Amino acid sequence: MSALWRKPPFLIAGALLAFVIFVQLRPGRYRTVRTVEVAATPEALYRRIEDLRQWQRWSPWNELDPQVKRKYEGPRRGIGATYSWEGTGAIGQGKVTILEAEEPLQVVYRVEFIAPWHATVQQSFLISKAASGSRLTWAIAGERRFWSKLFGLFSDADEVLGADMERGLAMLKQLVERPASS
Repeated sequence: MSALWRKPPFLIAGALLAFVIFVQLRPGRYRTVRTVEVAATPEALYRRIEDLRQWQRWSPWNELDPQVKRKYEGPRRGIGATYSWEGTGAIGQGKVTILEAEEPLQVVYRVEFIAPWHATVQQSFLISKAASGSRLTWAIAGERRFWSKLFGLFSDADEVLGADMERGLAMLKQLVERPASS
């Protein structure tokens, strides 16, 4: 009878260990990409994404905390420009730094999340000519740690992040396509 009482803890521990190994073996990198066509020149789009002060006009995450504190450092635009934010709740605290800027083709950023969790991702905007004016591709890529991999079992991160990106691209499109008189 005592042998039966010893087996369940080992079975539970073994199942838990197998689950942890399963989660840890999930892909460590992720990349979410969304694209939109905009009736504007590549230069007009580039000006909106290369100037971090413009982000508050189209970023899909700004509405999460209207009281967010913003701080800009370095050059106004281009390589080395930074934007830091500190908010409450979901928006947390972090910093964006422009790493590469090639007018009017692309801008690459490092985004560091400081609170409520620590993570670093890379974002890029690629601009190309299209029949309607320009094609803008927004990509976000990063590393998944254990907790992100675990969360990914219950939620499609590409779908959740992609929905935010689509909303941001729609706001940016509207902003750039709006007539100058409005």
